[in-house]
Amino acid sequence: AANYHDVEAARAAALKGCDAARKPDGNPCVIAAEIRPKGWEPRALQLSADATEGLRSDYGRRGGPRAMAISESTGRWVVRKGPDAAAQALDACASASGASDCRLAVEDR
Repeated sequence: AANYHDVEAARAAALKGCDAARKPDGNPCVIAAEIRPKGWEPRALQLSADATEGLRSDYGRRGGPRAMAISESTGRWVVRKGPDAAAQALDACASASGASDCRLAVEDR
């Protein structure tokens, strides 16, 4: 599983996908490998590669109110700008992912 915001979510998605595909009488799924960048360490805020690029390009450096919402369980992310950006980002994240765990990762007011 790739493009999740943290290793735990990627592990859970990989195991869920494997368990759904395995035969009922087969061996249980296990994580065989984790691919992470050299020197990687967990941090308080972790973003997938796609969300990191979105933060750089879509979020930008200037421009008034803006917010980025992410879902840990699905890896989805959304950037919204303008008045009420935080609420719009949370709503769009939940709508796009169907997840109930969307949260604000970054917000400028």
